[in-house]
Amino acid sequence: MKPDRVVLDTNVFISLILTRRLDRLVAWHKDNNVRIYTCEELLEELKEVLARKHIKKNLTQPLSAYLRFIKSVTTEVVIDPRFDRAPDLKDNFLFDWAYTTKSHFVVTGDRPLLNMKQVNRIKVVSLSEWQKSMLSTE
Repeated sequence: MKPDRVVLDTNVFISLILTRRLDRLVAWHKDNNVRIYTCEELLEELKEVLARKHIKKNLTQPLSAYLRFIKSVTTEVVIDPRFDRAPDLKDNFLFDWAYTTKSHFVVTGDRPLLNMKQVNRIKVVSLSEWQKSMLSTE
């Protein structure tokens, strides 16, 4: 079976970190044959968000440890910026990233993005929707 490919928005990574469920990345890859990608744009945004005072105070490890772990369980790619239709222009990179990796899903908790539902063959779904879709294909 070919691996499923997925792009996780920054808010999904932050949620996994704050709820101490970052190990799910490994389980999704090993148990469900999912390939999770990162890109420079995501890693930069993660650094910025994790350094925010109200987030940083809830971290149990140094910021660098989270980034190292994420890099170790994901595949980093270079994206070609072209997409320009996201409700918030700073989110355009998510779709460029999905196109580059031929991902089937953009997983996000961002309501304006979720309202897009689908962009060409890329489904825009919440984390819970995506997890349900994984379980239904097993």
